[in-house]
Amino acid sequence: MKDLRSFTSKHRPSISSAASAALGVVKDPKRAQDYVFVIFLRPRPSSTRIETAFWALGAAVVPFSAFPPDQIAEMKGQLKSAHDLNVANGSLGAMEVVLMCIDPNVVNVVMMGFSDEPSPIEDPGEKWKHWLLHRLNEGLVW
Repeated sequence: MKDLRSFTSKHRPSISSAASAALGVVKDPKRAQDYVFVIFLRPRPSSTRIETAFWALGAAVVPFSAFPPDQIAEMKGQLKSAHDLNVANGSLGAMEVVLMCIDPNVVNVVMMGFSDEPSPIEDPGEKWKHWLLHRLNEGLVW
């Protein structure tokens, strides 16, 4: 779990940018209340750097309804707390990102704020998936 958290931390700016583009939350902030951004990973045992510790296999926008009912309540509660905090600090809201590692089955759930302010990171646009997978698999960090 420590490696997954460190990997997430290293790639947080890229993940946030891709999640924002995929969810379209700048145009419609309410989408963050209905959908989760999920990244599917597999360990990369030969890696010597934390930013390449996992292979990114895919990413998708998934409705909250795809998760078990007992998890939905907990996930939405965490999202509401993050949303309220981000709005209080001037952002548009927060979105939920789930990094799922298969074999072993390890999950890291993180909340990421979003705003309509210009970002120092390039906007991946409609090609967000290819852009993100390339950055994660090549270990490109900001």
